[in-house]
This record gives sequence, structure tokens and C-alpha cells, in this order.
Amino acid sequence: MVTFQSSGVATSPDWTNFSQEYQQFRVRSIRLKLEPCYPDAYQSGVASTNPAGAIYVARFWEHVPTTASNIGQESQIKVHTTCRPLTFETNYAGFPNGRLMADTSVGITAANNYGIGLVSIPNSPLIGATSAYFTFVVEWDVEFQGPR
Repeated sequence: MVTFQSSGVATSPDWTNFSQEYQQFRVRSIRLKLEPCYPDAYQSGVASTNPAGAIYVARFWEHVPTTASNIGQESQIKVHTTCRPLTFETNYAGFPNGRLMADTSVGITAANNYGIGLVSIPNSPLIGATSAYFTFVVEWDVEFQGPR
């Protein structure tokens, strides 16, 4: 189980140096880009022994999913193969608490947190916890307010 949360923006490189110039912030959107580590696994006509599996990908608001069952109950869930690239995005439009500004010295509270979760689907080819299936990029669109 992996989650990319609006509160996670505070772990970004240089967050401390940059955010200290402002009083408040909010994360307007999160974009997750996944690129398979095994590109030949999905090329037409190529026999591959590279690992393939399936994942659930879903948006969540406030309550962070912790299991495949939790994420499987989220709205707008998608099923995705580990053999294809994926771009998945969420924003605060469906979650009014996500629009609230947070103090840069405190961060986003659990009640205002939202994000993207992904997990291996039970009963599909199991994705090993120590295997790399994707190279990923996470983008947070952040709005800052008020100079210090």
C-alpha cells in the first residue's frame, strides 16, 4: 500500500527553506505519473518473463486507506496493470476541507488531507514488496498566501 497525500508536500526537497517565506498554503492538486520498469512487458508480440500484476488506484479524502479492502471501497477506483504507464490526478474540488489554507509552520491536518492511494489487487499476480515495478513522479500544485 502506497499513498501520496496533500500533507506529504512538506517532505519535498527545499520545502522548509521555501515555505518559511509564506504564512499559509494549500495543495490544489496531486498528479502521479508511473512508468513501468519493464517496458518490454507490454510491447506487442514480445514474449516476456518480466513481472506483471494489477493495482487499484483511487482518490481518497480525509481517511487514508491502509489496506486493499479500504482502497477497493473508494469512489472512482481504477484497476491498472503494472505493464502500462499511468497518469492519475486528484484535486481539492471534491473535498471542501482540502480547500482550507494551512499554516506553513504546522502543515495540513488529517481532517483536511487528501490524496492518491495504490495497492496490489488481492488474488492477482502478487506484486513483491521488494520489487521495483514503476519509476514514479509526484507533482503537487501548491498555492501560497501571505509573506512572513
